[in-house]
Amino acid sequence: MPPSLAQIIDKADWLCYGLDRDNLLLHFLQVDEQSMDAMVFLGHSGAGAPVTVSYPIEQVIDAVRLTESARASRFILHTAFCCSTLLARCIDFPGVVRTLRELPVFSGLTPLRNRLRSENEGDFWSRIVTVIDRLSSRPFTAGGTTVNKPSNVFLPSSSDFLEINEASRALVIHSDLPAFLISCSKKQSAGTRPWIDMYLALDPDLTLAAKRGVDIKTLSAMALACLVWNVQMEILHRLADNSSRIRQVDSAAFLSAPLETVRRAHDWFGIAVADEERARVVAREMQRHAKQPSLLFDPARREAEKALVETHFGREIDSTIEWNRARFGDWEQVYRHSARRIVELGAG
Repeated sequence: MPPSLAQIIDKADWLCYGLDRDNLLLHFLQVDEQSMDAMVFLGHSGAGAPVTVSYPIEQVIDAVRLTESARASRFILHTAFCCSTLLARCIDFPGVVRTLRELPVFSGLTPLRNRLRSENEGDFWSRIVTVIDRLSSRPFTAGGTTVNKPSNVFLPSSSDFLEINEASRALVIHSDLPAFLISCSKKQSAGTRPWIDMYLALDPDLTLAAKRGVDIKTLSAMALACLVWNVQMEILHRLADNSSRIRQVDSAAFLSAPLETVRRAHDWFGIAVADEERARVVAREMQRHAKQPSLLFDPARREAEKALVETHFGREIDSTIEWNRARFGDWEQVYRHSARRIVELGAG
């Protein structure tokens, strides 16, 4: 017999897992913390479709309104391929802070938001945001903190979550265009389709492509990656308006000083962790592969991999950056007025 909705709401390990946009259902999935540690992303367990318990959104809204008050929700927002998973693992500390990595419920919100707003259902959308915010921020231990790291396709909806909960805080991790393209070059074998899908998730109306006169069907994978980077920067430019509740860090800064970055992130999120324990966790995670945590990873490999990519793809990266300059302007200027416009982590 499935648990009641009240029982689900009362237990943080019943994750607010997924969303059926067509039938307006919320899916819940029970996952113990040990299993969460072993999963790279909560939406990719590798065991087929998970068995969930579903309830109509309106019913969940009514139940949560009666039992759950607003909490200080915490988010790690990010661009693609910027070490956000590694940062989330370094921040995670059992019994104190639990990071939820890429819950599927966050990935499908933007199309629903656009639909409801076009149907003059903005109030209903706000109630959906409120209920997901409250359910996804439930602590796993008394006095603990839950931090959500959604997929990067959550970025267009993230401002709604920051605006609806005045106690919310977010940390944005990002990378500049050359670093982004170097990371993307490692994914060349995937072809163009994943990049088209990612761009459409971030900009479903093709607003940026139309404004710049770009036909996405004719672009190479590298040029599509540029398009994705630029639309992410546009979103971060808008997010900077919530600057009192957002801080940012460059992925290169994190990799060069991981312990100090994590200390500042804990401080920003209001999380108390002993210095020696934090150092132990960060040292452990920096020696593991973020996407395959059972494997050891020598941090020195990053520079070696970067050099290898530059050898094989350097000319294509350079020509793509020139193409980007013609279409979108100087990337450094774009970067300064978007991600860099947000207050830097640790700056107060």
